[in-house]
Amino acid sequence: MRKLTLLFTALCASTTYLHAQYYLGPMESGNPNGINTEDLEYPVGGGLPSSWTLVKGGGQTSASWSTVQSIPFTFLFNGQAVSSFKVSTSGILTFSTSASTAPSQINSILPSSNIPDKSICVWGISGKSSNDNIMSKTFGTAPNRQLWISFNDYSLPTVFNSHYTYWSIVLEEGTNNIYIVDQRTSTTITTALTLGVQISSTSAVNAVGSPSIASQTNASPTRADNVYYTFIQGVQPNRDVKAIGVNIDKIIASAANPHTIKFVLQNLGSDTITSLDFNYSMVTWNKTSSTINNLSIAPWQLDTLEHPLGWNAQTG
Repeated sequence: MRKLTLLFTALCASTTYLHAQYYLGPMESGNPNGINTEDLEYPVGGGLPSSWTLVKGGGQTSASWSTVQSIPFTFLFNGQAVSSFKVSTSGILTFSTSASTAPSQINSILPSSNIPDKSICVWGISGKSSNDNIMSKTFGTAPNRQLWISFNDYSLPTVFNSHYTYWSIVLEEGTNNIYIVDQRTSTTITTALTLGVQISSTSAVNAVGSPSIASQTNASPTRADNVYYTFIQGVQPNRDVKAIGVNIDKIIASAANPHTIKFVLQNLGSDTITSLDFNYSMVTWNKTSSTINNLSIAPWQLDTLEHPLGWNAQTG
């Protein structure tokens, strides 16, 4: 028996991000990257851990801004460093901290002249009820932290005190990704929100369905029913592949050749992958190459591919 170390590469065209903007990733389940895995989604004073910090209290009849808050790590918005933000009770987080009038709770498609430049929107919620709070907490350890800004136990603009909806905006260290997390909504209501990133009054990225996005969650306080939207900085490449994993035993019999090797890949590009050049290297660093044709891997889709050339453990 022989224990081996496996390294591999998937060869594909890629794009260097020469200028920043944003593109939308797939809607995914759970919490982003599994960094916030402990705290349940409860109201302030009703089960939310005391480690959360109050950013803005409830009972705001008209939309209003919080005080300016600090970001506890280096973060780039649209390629530029930002260190502080403020949040409105209408669901807007802005890095334009000098903005004066808070946008009303009546939402529309982005870009909008009502939204300040450099903003992230969960637009269409309201902090009118006394228990509608904006809270924040940093999860993880450097250099992989996330700052969560949570609209905790929030309301809809026209109806309140009889329902709740929980959403969070998440800033991620290192990747500079922005996430909008749909966490918890009472089953008696639907939401009609604008989710997106506004760079300027003429440039924005909307989540599909804005300004009429409904919550996908239910009344569960766990992350099991959560979904999140990812806004990625840069220009989405036409062709890009991410290696997710390898399907091969860690310990195998060296005489049992050749060994089948399967790779789990994800298409990160905007084009459907129809073929790719596929390389892998074993402990001797000899590269095994082959072209795989007749594929159909849609953008963001995961697929498992078997390399046409198996590995001979005796020759490396």
